[in-house]
Amino acid sequence: MLRQKTAILDERVDDLNQKLFGKRSERQRIPAIANEIRKRNPSSTSEKQSKQKATLARKKQLESIPEHPAVPAERCHCEYCGDGPEEFQLVGTKTSTIYSMPQMRLSKRVVTRDTRACSCGKTMVSAPAPKRFGKTQYDASVAANLVTGKCEDSIPVARQAQQMTRQGAPANRATLNRVFLRAGEMLMPLANCILKQVASSDLVLADETPMRQQNQKSKGYFWVFSNEHLSAYVYSSNRSGDTPKEVLGNSQGDLVVDGFTGYNQVTTPDKRRRSGCNAHARRKFCEAKPKTPEAQFAIDLYTELFLVEFEAKRQRITGTKAHLQLRKARSAPAIEKLYKWLEEQEPLHLPKGKMGGAITYAMNNREALTRFLTDASIPISNNHSERQLRGIALGRKNYMSVGHAKAGQKIAALYTIVACCKAAGINSTAYLTDILERLAELPEVPIDSLLPTKWKPPD
Repeated sequence: MLRQKTAILDERVDDLNQKLFGKRSERQRIPAIANEIRKRNPSSTSEKQSKQKATLARKKQLESIPEHPAVPAERCHCEYCGDGPEEFQLVGTKTSTIYSMPQMRLSKRVVTRDTRACSCGKTMVSAPAPKRFGKTQYDASVAANLVTGKCEDSIPVARQAQQMTRQGAPANRATLNRVFLRAGEMLMPLANCILKQVASSDLVLADETPMRQQNQKSKGYFWVFSNEHLSAYVYSSNRSGDTPKEVLGNSQGDLVVDGFTGYNQVTTPDKRRRSGCNAHARRKFCEAKPKTPEAQFAIDLYTELFLVEFEAKRQRITGTKAHLQLRKARSAPAIEKLYKWLEEQEPLHLPKGKMGGAITYAMNNREALTRFLTDASIPISNNHSERQLRGIALGRKNYMSVGHAKAGQKIAALYTIVACCKAAGINSTAYLTDILERLAELPEVPIDSLLPTKWKPPD
């Protein structure tokens, strides 16, 4: 009994040392699944060629500026015969490609408007006023760049204000914050429309991450709800299950989440079926491995499961009957082998230790973790949702907090729009500039027509 308590205390001390002095990034502490797959199955030639084609396509989008510098006359002198520039003939050309990125610059438009009066003196008209964003001296393009900078590049508004100041612009931090939040307020109906579309999907993936809220001691949370094509964010001042209940309601289908109990209210027999995250289960064995080397056996079996998914993606059969057959042929035996080994190992480890906790998690959630074996449309893990929260986690290190719940809800709406722009493969800055201008001119425009999936750049 004393040895068991000592072992648990040793693990807790190791955890504290890790938090204080160790690597904080999960990528540095836990081997990535993709790296393990590459070791067993390197990328094929066709995949490399497809990546090269994608790179060439991106290069073609860049503006090409031709330059043809002349050969300096002072260099046209032959040291052997003494001929000068007149005797040098063109024998060929050399082409070099140089990528240049001059400093991003703001422009200042000085608009002078004429006013005309009728000769009778009773009617006066003026040229139309320039488009402004709200009551500020900025237009929609500034608001769009602020949103993209914070929600896509994780650059706080305060730092963007410093960048604008260096360029000579009147950039007040408080004013720019108001512009940023005003954009979130205007785009809230559009974000709510996307959220409803996600909530009505048969398959939804969800996850959450904390964020400090300035006007309360406890942390707030950003939640993400995703389907195959869209991702919608929601902000809440707490982590209770009220948020999933409010978003998903009585909808039916499958919900892929980790073991957090906050999703229990929407995973009942008359609502959604719960599917587990095998990447989350694998992560627990990776954390237990330093003290319990035999955890590598479970890690290898989980790697085999993800290798099957990699094969299905490479063969382009994801979600098909062929994918389900591949899972039954290769994944099902690996699962049986894994859980047989877990049953043998469970009595050998302390329930409160890391290895014991990993085994308990896998055993208690076996039904949810193995549901993917019965339906090819269910992903093996919740990694997609976790990737959608990576930008918020990075931004959290920069802008640290949100002011209050309403501000968090507006920021969540902006994250939703930017994420859907990225999924649709469109330029988020160009999209936001156009949509914010339209909403300012025609507030009653149909929301469905403004979705990123239906947007086309203006002529």
